[in-house]
Amino acid sequence: MLFVTGCQRSGTKTYAEVLGIEHEVNFTPRILERPIDVCEATPSECSWLIAPFSNKLLENGHNIIRIIRHPFKVIRSLLGIDFWTGEGHKPYRDYIRQFMEFPVLFDEGRLNNIHMSLWYWVYWNKLIPEDTPTVRIEDLIKGPQLNSRNRCSELRSEQIPWTEESREMMEKWGYSIDV
Repeated sequence: MLFVTGCQRSGTKTYAEVLGIEHEVNFTPRILERPIDVCEATPSECSWLIAPFSNKLLENGHNIIRIIRHPFKVIRSLLGIDFWTGEGHKPYRDYIRQFMEFPVLFDEGRLNNIHMSLWYWVYWNKLIPEDTPTVRIEDLIKGPQLNSRNRCSELRSEQIPWTEESREMMEKWGYSIDV
């Protein structure tokens, strides 16, 4: 079985279309509401929601591929869909909270959505084991289909509070701050 995961807005849906496999069929926020053996879920699936289960899937002999996208593009996309405040995204934020503690500053309203998006990109990708084969979505897919949902084009890279950890991760995957 093949499972492809990354963080939200990293291109899992597009990559699923390229591979011809399912996208978010079994791995949805509802996976936490029902008993399911994640290793028997589906023959192959592509979803950012798989990340917390990566270790269990690997332990059971399944193949995992990490899909990665430049953090600036993920951040811009998360802001463009109003992920951190939009009511329609609440089930997904609740899902994330099951596996990661949100920074206290965010809960207190002192951490803006740009900071939160960078924090999410770093820590969600850390849920996936370090030695997982990684594919950069930008290396596979060029053109408008990767940017078609961008509704936050006014954001600039210099507005993002890049941390040392985010810079190290970007460098590891061949990204730079200049987009």
